[in-house]
Amino acid sequence: MYRRCVAYENMNNMRDALVDVKRLLHMDPKNKAIQALAYRLEASVTSTKEETYSLSGKISSMLDVVAQEDPPPTLLSQAINNLVSLVLEMGSTAAERIWLHPSMPALFKLCLSPRQDVVNQTLHLFAALIEHNDAYALQLLQTLKPQYFIGRAFSTEEAVSLSMCKFLRRLLEGLTQVRKYQKAREAAVKASAKDKSKPQSLVPRNVYPPYKLGTFTIKCLCEIIFFRPRRNILVIIERFISLKQAT
Repeated sequence: MYRRCVAYENMNNMRDALVDVKRLLHMDPKNKAIQALAYRLEASVTSTKEETYSLSGKISSMLDVVAQEDPPPTLLSQAINNLVSLVLEMGSTAAERIWLHPSMPALFKLCLSPRQDVVNQTLHLFAALIEHNDAYALQLLQTLKPQYFIGRAFSTEEAVSLSMCKFLRRLLEGLTQVRKYQKAREAAVKASAKDKSKPQSLVPRNVYPPYKLGTFTIKCLCEIIFFRPRRNILVIIERFISLKQAT
């Protein structure tokens, strides 16, 4: 029975292993080898539970569903929504772990899914990820081709078109870092308002932080945006988004 219990452990069959080790402890409670086995099994089960309920465990379980060949529609939809919730709740920590996860490429495949609701959910997840790291926007622009953006933005299905326009707005905000600048400007205005030594009727121009792009961002943008066909496509997209917002 001891050897069978060890075999169960090696096969990661903890349920049967725990049943056998309890019987062994009942038959020979003072046996040190059995005690060591019982301790090892208990520690393994505890570690597995902690991993399952940890952030990494939750992300892995959701992405395991996404990476399945043909997951149940309801389960897939729930997994994507749960990933969005984790990003909203845990911020950049969750975003980074999702982006660096080995199953992350499966999310890009979902962008080509025939189920439009799944695609829209996936784009919503990508928008949430970009919120916490602008570098993801560049990688998305390189992975999902301009034709993909245009095709969905000009789709005859309103839900598809609106979903893509919302995503593109967030993508362009990430590429230009305009949201970071807006937040910095708002913080500067608040800081100036607290300074009672200055007149409050006009905020000095130097209170607004200079708008700067990082070296890495500039290099990537030069390679991507200044390629003429893609630049023209981005201009069309920007105008289309403005038109959608106006209507």
